[in-house]
Amino acid sequence: MLLTISRFNRCEYCMAAHSMIADQMSRVPPAVTEAIRKGLAIPEPKLAALSVFTDTLLGTRGLPSKAWARVKTERHLQTSTKRALELYYRMWLETDFSAEVRSARVETPLLVIGGRQDLPGFQEEHLRRTFGAWYPNVDFNFITDAGHYPMQETPVYLASLVERFLEAHR
Repeated sequence: MLLTISRFNRCEYCMAAHSMIADQMSRVPPAVTEAIRKGLAIPEPKLAALSVFTDTLLGTRGLPSKAWARVKTERHLQTSTKRALELYYRMWLETDFSAEVRSARVETPLLVIGGRQDLPGFQEEHLRRTFGAWYPNVDFNFITDAGHYPMQETPVYLASLVERFLEAHR
């Protein structure tokens, strides 16, 4: 990964340092190191996949690609009907179950993580107005570069938010 990052950043010093580390310490086959350094096809399939993954993350700044969004949209349309989506969205936005939630008196700390690019009914204002009113021990985090799928769009950052929350509420 570090060698791929060095190539992506065009850092000659980093390329030399990480090539030496790959060859001497990590025992990466020399043909792999050379292929990464020159931007050629990598002969080891797993290392090739890791290099492509790293390049993709760097090239998109960790954001999902257009291909990911297209696949996600196609799957959504193939597995849902328009009527089901309408009813779900209406239920989410219009059903008032706040009395039931308040009467449960949930004291357990709750973390709500939203994406700033999500649909209107799932954005910060709505989540704060509902969850914020219903739960006395709620924390909010909103991820700028995520929509409705932060677990797929920004998985590492999402995991760090969950870990931080869990550590704070031990």
